[in-house]
Amino acid sequence: MKLPALLFAAAAFAAASFLSTARAEASAVRIRVEQESKSDNSKDKKVQQRTLKITIASGAAESLDLRLVYAFFGRGPKSHDNTVIATGDMTTTLHPGTEQTLTSATKSATLIDEHFDKKKKVEASGNRFTGYGVKVFKGAEVIAEAFDPPSMKDEMGKVPNPPVKKPKAPAPAPKK
Repeated sequence: MKLPALLFAAAAFAAASFLSTARAEASAVRIRVEQESKSDNSKDKKVQQRTLKITIASGAAESLDLRLVYAFFGRGPKSHDNTVIATGDMTTTLHPGTEQTLTSATKSATLIDEHFDKKKKVEASGNRFTGYGVKVFKGAEVIAEAFDPPSMKDEMGKVPNPPVKKPKAPAPAPKK
């Protein structure tokens, strides 16, 4: 009767140690994203500008060479399907126990409402922002990500992952 209880306790201990190890790996880099927005609206035209302030913090024991890929998503005046409005990427080295804030390029979206201009009908056109996504890569591995709204995670699949840069070969030693 004591053997099954002992096996159960050993299995529970192994599972707890596995989960804490998995949790430690997942939290090596934390990400927080703030979106800054500006709008310029006239009667029939709406211009939106978005910038992302991406803060990454390291819980790793070593320096990390990271690549951040971000995308802004939007939709047209008559479509309910999201499209990629703009993408960008940045690289940085994150040292142990530090925090960095990186700022994306400012992207714009213009939406023109359907209207009449001197008795001529002007069709609706352009895009408006619907959200963003950010992925943090260490090599080819995604180690952190953020999406707003969360449904943009599916849309981020439309954005190609950045190519992994191969390390440079060391220079040959000079001959004597």
